[in-house]
Amino acid sequence: MSDLVPLAVAATTLLVATGVGLLVRGRSAEPAPRLGLAVTTLVGMCALAAVLPNLFLLGLPRNAVLGLAWSAAGLGIALHARRELRQLRGRDFGIAIALTLLTAAPWLHAATSPPLYHDAMLMWWPKVLEAWNGELPDPTRLTLTHTNQPYPRGMAWLTVLGCVFGPPTPQAMASLAMAWAWLTALAMVSFARSVGRTGLGLAAAALFVLAPDVARHAGAGMADCAIGGAALLAAIGLARRTSAPEGHRIAIAAAIGAASLKEEGTVVLLAVGAHFAFDVLWRADRRWNALRCGPAIAVLVPFTLLRAHVQQTRMEALPVLLHDPHMLLLRGIAVCEQVADFALRHSPVAGPLLLGALLVLLPRGWPRPLTPWPALLLLPVAMLVYATTTVAVQWHVQTTFDRLLIELLPTVLLAAALRLAGDANHTTAQVAAPATPR
Repeated sequence: MSDLVPLAVAATTLLVATGVGLLVRGRSAEPAPRLGLAVTTLVGMCALAAVLPNLFLLGLPRNAVLGLAWSAAGLGIALHARRELRQLRGRDFGIAIALTLLTAAPWLHAATSPPLYHDAMLMWWPKVLEAWNGELPDPTRLTLTHTNQPYPRGMAWLTVLGCVFGPPTPQAMASLAMAWAWLTALAMVSFARSVGRTGLGLAAAALFVLAPDVARHAGAGMADCAIGGAALLAAIGLARRTSAPEGHRIAIAAAIGAASLKEEGTVVLLAVGAHFAFDVLWRADRRWNALRCGPAIAVLVPFTLLRAHVQQTRMEALPVLLHDPHMLLLRGIAVCEQVADFALRHSPVAGPLLLGALLVLLPRGWPRPLTPWPALLLLPVAMLVYATTTVAVQWHVQTTFDRLLIELLPTVLLAAALRLAGDANHTTAQVAAPATPR
């Protein structure tokens, strides 16, 4: 029975996140197609990842923070669950069961096996214990058993949120990371269904969850699937804002959630911020929604101030390299070589999948039911970081690029699938169109 406890922790967190997501999305009478319960839960996960650690930094005791989360979830369920449940269909349950069966082995591994990946135990597990014990984070302290202290605490608090059955375990942490992968796959299908492409969405989701790197890193408790899910949610929200006011709420929840999960999430936050700025400056029909949702970024202020004085090690060589463009060019070439080698030889599934999806997206204009920039920008930013840090390029790429692939895959795979559907529709329309008389 103890092997089921980590899965129960993940299920509990998902339940609370669903209630919070219902509260964030609110009651909507918009004509746009519904996005489904998976997207709602993903909204709640991102919102909780941002709000919980920052409330704690403001001085609220741990139990009060968790109590507020449960209260918000209860309110969301009481107000909106009946409407959401009425919209569920038998096919929704069938898709959820199918994705659960596809991920059964990784779920079992996450819930029963000791984590073997060293970063999980040195970077993420100490943060879970810190949140459980109600200890304030100290980003300046570095110990042999807790590295990367300035990293956000969103994943740790989400793990603690579900621990109503006893203290957290590494297996509970890993099960929650696996829950992010499963939920992201469901959200891919939900969005594809909202644009009439359920089959393509299911195919893209299956490719994502069956990639070995996804199972390996999620099963170890890493946060990369969480960033991938947040980037996908931001892409969905930004696309949704053109037809429904709730799109801005979804996008800002994804942005603050991504920034509270991992440092790479700052790129997602900046991408969403750029779209909001565009709406405020040039789109009068979207201006009010952007202005109304934008202040939610203030929730990140406590943790931002906490680590404001910590010396950052990203791109520390950039000032020197800017004075030596030749050296910058050489490092850029070395980065491209290492990335290509790693993507094709050391990541034989995720690497080719990502490359193929990017090749589908590159040529000419295409219909864009999804806005993939929050994920796509992660790649050039990572390349810039590789080229401008002082560590060895080969080591840096080999220890991080497989995780970057996971962060990109959900959004890029889904965007490529929808692009193929758009091309197919265009070809069919051309064939069916009558000849124009000369």
